[in-house]
Amino acid sequence: GARHAVLCDASGDAVAVIRENARRTRLEDACEIVRMEHSTYLRTARVPSPFDLVFLDPPYALGLIPSSLRMLSDRDLLAEDAKLVCESADPADVFGGDADLASRFAVLKQNRYGAASVTVLRYVGMQGEVEA
Repeated sequence: GARHAVLCDASGDAVAVIRENARRTRLEDACEIVRMEHSTYLRTARVPSPFDLVFLDPPYALGLIPSSLRMLSDRDLLAEDAKLVCESADPADVFGGDADLASRFAVLKQNRYGAASVTVLRYVGMQGEVEA
């Protein structure tokens, strides 16, 4: 299991449900539950170590996955080989046509579940990075 999880949602109702679920599963000590817009969190987060597993499930119509992936990558919030699970209306929504962004991730799996498309990614880093 995860040693630590950050759960972020702007909705007070959603945060209340998350807190109750953490309490019921006795995982409160392993959870950081944050009520704020995800973009604010990603812009301001100071995490002790990069994320190795990320779930992105924003409202489909807002097209927030590409900007979220870019912030995670640009701010070095992703561990090497981090896995990301993105839920969207269409697989094309994941990168929004941005080839540079797509080059930072390997698509491991894409499946459709009714109206939802789930894409599993692996972070491969920025193209052209030089290892020290």
